[in-house]
Amino acid sequence: MLVEVLNRNFPTPLPNNALINEDSTATNWKISWLPDGFELLKSDRHKLDLNNELTDYYLFSDGFVEVSVFIQRPLPG
Repeated sequence: MLVEVLNRNFPTPLPNNALINEDSTATNWKISWLPDGFELLKSDRHKLDLNNELTDYYLFSDGFVEVSVFIQRPLPG
């Protein structure tokens, strides 16, 4: 499996300052409710490979189940 990962072409990581001047309207998300036991493990903002759109990513877990949430602005059409 490591050899397979080594031979894949992954997107180049963005530098830390690459998103500073981007539209920041998606940063106002606030999670107001989670099921009992769930907590935020990780969150970040990155561009999707598929359409190069900014996406906010959140990973929640209760220690047994992990749930990933991706939020992006609506695409035209």
